[in-house]
Amino acid sequence: MLPSQCEESYECENHEVHTRHCDLSLILSTSKMSGEAGNEWTTSLFGCFSDVGTCALTFFCPCYIQAQAAESVGENPILCGYLPVLCAVGECIAVPYVRMKVRESYGLPGNIAVDWLLGTFCSPCVLQQMYTQCGLAMARQ
Repeated sequence: MLPSQCEESYECENHEVHTRHCDLSLILSTSKMSGEAGNEWTTSLFGCFSDVGTCALTFFCPCYIQAQAAESVGENPILCGYLPVLCAVGECIAVPYVRMKVRESYGLPGNIAVDWLLGTFCSPCVLQQMYTQCGLAMARQ
C-alpha cells in the first residue's frame, strides 16, 4: 500500500465486515467517504438559484434558514441557528456542524473537512442546500 492510501473497515446492514481502500489525497473530495451508496444531495451546492424565494430568504435571513435546518435534524435551533450569527467564530462552527448533522441524517457523502471548508467559505450556498435537503423549502411553499 502506498503512503498516500489508507484502509477503512465498515460493517454492512447484514453485519458483514468489508474493507475499503481510500486515497488520502482525495480526502477533501466529496466522494462517498461516508454515507450510503446512491444517496446524493437534493440540490448541488451551487444550485441555490433554482428556487429564488429560498435564495432571497437565505440572503436576507440566514439565521432563520440555519435554525430550521438544525431543528429538522434534532439540534437546538437557537443554539445552532440564531446565536452563532452574533459572532463570526460561532458561525464558522455552527454551519459546518449543522451540515454534518444533515449529511449524517440523510446518509449523504462527504466528511467533516469538506463540511468545514464549505460551511466557512460558502455558507449561503451550504445553508440553502441544507434547507432544501431537509424538505423545508417545499414545506414553505
